[in-house]
Amino acid sequence: MDLKPYAPRTFDALLSQFISYVAAKGVRLTNWKPGSRIRTLSEAIIFILVKISGDFQAAYEHAIREACFETFGFGKLPGFKSVGFVRYVKADVVGSFSIPQFRIDLFGVRYRTVSTATIVEPATFVDIDIIADNFGPEGNIQGLEIDTVQGRGDITDSLTGEELVFDRIFNPFPISGGEGEESDEKREIRFQGYIQNLARSTLDGIRNAVLSIPGVVEAFVDENKNPYTGAPETGWVLVYISDGTALVSSELIDTVFDIINGVVNSSDVGYKGGGVQLFVGTIEIEPINVDYELDVLDTSALTDEQVESISTIAISNYVNRLKNGNNVVYDLLWAAGLSSHPDFQRIRFNTPTADVSVPTGKIPKIGGTGGGTIACTTIVRIPKP
Repeated sequence: MDLKPYAPRTFDALLSQFISYVAAKGVRLTNWKPGSRIRTLSEAIIFILVKISGDFQAAYEHAIREACFETFGFGKLPGFKSVGFVRYVKADVVGSFSIPQFRIDLFGVRYRTVSTATIVEPATFVDIDIIADNFGPEGNIQGLEIDTVQGRGDITDSLTGEELVFDRIFNPFPISGGEGEESDEKREIRFQGYIQNLARSTLDGIRNAVLSIPGVVEAFVDENKNPYTGAPETGWVLVYISDGTALVSSELIDTVFDIINGVVNSSDVGYKGGGVQLFVGTIEIEPINVDYELDVLDTSALTDEQVESISTIAISNYVNRLKNGNNVVYDLLWAAGLSSHPDFQRIRFNTPTADVSVPTGKIPKIGGTGGGTIACTTIVRIPKP
């Protein structure tokens, strides 16, 4: 696409034409030397004309791009919602303790849990996935910014609005992933994928369509497999999605199904081929369990609790930012933990001891609903090697 059919004139070219025009009119102005009054006035006029010309070119090129997007109804995505999990602590559980879905209001930033949960004796806590109500980065927070013991976060039942019974609710790790409206550059890249898959019913075409649905963070598309038995069976298209949590809302799953399947008498004409059965489900979580030991300088001012918190957050951030089918690389896991603070000298992993292979269709995760666990079992204070 040629975005430069219009070429703005340069400052020198316009000034030369301006002077030639004045001279051709027989005006008795002859002193065009730099610094003269008429030349200074002319340069001021030309400067404004050049700026207007440049602004017009930028608007012209933007309009060409927007016309292409509007022709295909290809708007910008609203962004992504922040996701993470909170730890619900209840110490005096007898038998089991049921927790309904609830809402968290952190000084105007609102989150909701994605499922109910249960604490079963002798456990005293459970991790519950949460997602921000709104798209955008305002929901991205550091660990422990939600902490009811410190008065940070109002907790209410999502259905009744009543306060819940708990000892403490907090986020041990950062809540992240929130992004604002899609940038022009990202939309152009997504548009290129859309154009390359205008056949629509290809697997790449379907995946590209799914990723264009607001709320979908990751998608995996498979075919010719029964989604309920896992056995090979022709005539199936399987779409698995993630919104960053372990349990995608039924509303988002229904939206994806309608858009890919097609809705009669609407603009959603569908992407799957005729005679094909469609299944839409959630990308599974691959729990990653981590057990490690850490050697710290004996001169460090960090407490053991701070050492464990810093290293645990760094390791968890590495794992939880991986995407569908990304393997957990042992060397990167090691580097994430050791480089998280200059006082950390050595790190030893009891689990895992090698790369963790994650199959396509699964997302590696530590913590939250269905995720793995992480523990720093030993902290050793040593002199500087």
